Amino acid sequence: MGMVAIAMGLWTSCAQTSVIDSAMETKGEIIGFSTYANKTRGVPTSNESFTTNGNAFGVTAFINGTTPEIATPYMGTTTVGAQIKYATTPTAAWNYQTAADARYWPTGTSETLDFYAYAPFTDNERNATPAMSKADGMKFTDYTVPTTSTTTPTTDFAKQKDFMYASALEKTTSSDGVNAGKLTLTFKHALTQILFKAKTNQSNLYVDIQENGIELCNIQSKGTFALTKTAPTTPSWALATPAVHANYTAPTKQVIAGNDNTAVDLIKEQANTPDALMLMPQELTAWTTTPTTAVPLPTTGGNSYLKIMCRIFYSTGPSTTTPVTYENQVYLHGSAGATGATGYAALYVPFSSKAISTSGTEEEAWKMGNKVTYTLIFGGGYNDQGEPILTPITFDTDVTNWNEA
Repeated sequence: MGMVAIAMGLWTSCAQTSVIDSAMETKGEIIGFSTYANKTRGVPTSNESFTTNGNAFGVTAFINGTTPEIATPYMGTTTVGAQIKYATTPTAAWNYQTAADARYWPTGTSETLDFYAYAPFTDNERNATPAMSKADGMKFTDYTVPTTSTTTPTTDFAKQKDFMYASALEKTTSSDGVNAGKLTLTFKHALTQILFKAKTNQSNLYVDIQENGIELCNIQSKGTFALTKTAPTTPSWALATPAVHANYTAPTKQVIAGNDNTAVDLIKEQANTPDALMLMPQELTAWTTTPTTAVPLPTTGGNSYLKIMCRIFYSTGPSTTTPVTYENQVYLHGSAGATGATGYAALYVPFSSKAISTSGTEEEAWKMGNKVTYTLIFGGGYNDQGEPILTPITFDTDVTNWNEA
C-alpha cells in the first residue's frame, strides 16, 4: 500500500564526481587559486562542472602565531570572503575579482593560515550571509532552501544551489596538501540530494505520473550551518526554532511505469546530470495513517507526506504503434481526462527520512552530502482523509455438499 523503498548512497563518495578540489597557489609569494565550479537549477556540482567561466567562490583566512595575536581576517572579511572567479581567457585560471584582495603566504616560522571557503559566492544564491571568526570558524545563520516561484512548478529550481563548504587549517607552504605553494581545498556538499524513481507491484498495472507531479510536504526549510575551528571535520546544521516548514515540488518528468517491475527514473536532467532537489538535512517523521486506521492529512508543520498527481490503470500492454497507446485500459485512480483536462488525481503517501540499511535496520538518510533515491512502488496510496484509495480484491469461500439432493 503506497510502499516507498529508499536507495541511499554517499554523495561525497567519489572524488571525481562529488568532491570538489580547489587549489591555492603562489605566484611568487601571492596566494592564488585554482578550481571551483557551480551549476544552476539544483544540479549537483562535480569536478567536471567546476571550471566554468564566471564561477566564483569566497574564501576568508586568519593568521596564527603572531605577537600579539591578530583576530581580524588576513584575507577577506568577517562577512564576505575574497571573491575568486574563474576565467577561460586569456588563460584558464582562477583570479582575484578585486586585486586589492590578493594576499601573500606569511614568512614567519611560527605563522600559519586557517582558510574557510564557501560556494556559491553571492548571498542571493546561498540565501544566507556568512559570519567568519578566528575562534569559531564559519557560520551561515538562517540559511533557507527556496520554495516559491511565480512560474510552474512552485519550487524555484534556479535558486536551489549546491551549497558547499571547505576548510584548511594551520597551513604553510610546507604543510601536507601544499605543493609548490598550491593548497588543495576539498569542497563538500552541505545539503541532501533527493531523487525519485517509480514502478508498480503487479503485472499489467501501470502508473502515469504527471510532470512535476510529486510534492514533498512538511519539510523544514531553514537552519544554521556551522563549520568550527575545533571540529572542522564535523560540520553541523541546527534547524530553526520555531521550525519553518515548506512544501517542495520535485522536478520530475511525465512518466508511465509498470508491468516489468523496472524502476523508472523520474527526475529531469541537464547535460546528463539529474536536476535534483537539494534540501536541508533533517529527520522527517512520516504521516501516521495506515490501511486499517485512517488519519487525515497533517496540517502545515505536522508529519511529512508525498502528494503525487497520477493515474493508475490496468492494461494488456502498450501498442507497437507510434504514438504508444495502452490497450484495454481500466482506470483505478484518475481517468482518461475529458477535453481540456488531464485526468490526473492526487494520491498521498507517508514519507520519512529513514532508509533500510544493509543489516535490515532503519537509519537516518537525510544527512549532509547524501544522495537519497526514493523508489515509489505503486499499488495503492491514500486520499486526503487517510483512507486507502485502492481496495484489493479478496475472497472468502462457502463449501456445500456437492451431492446434496
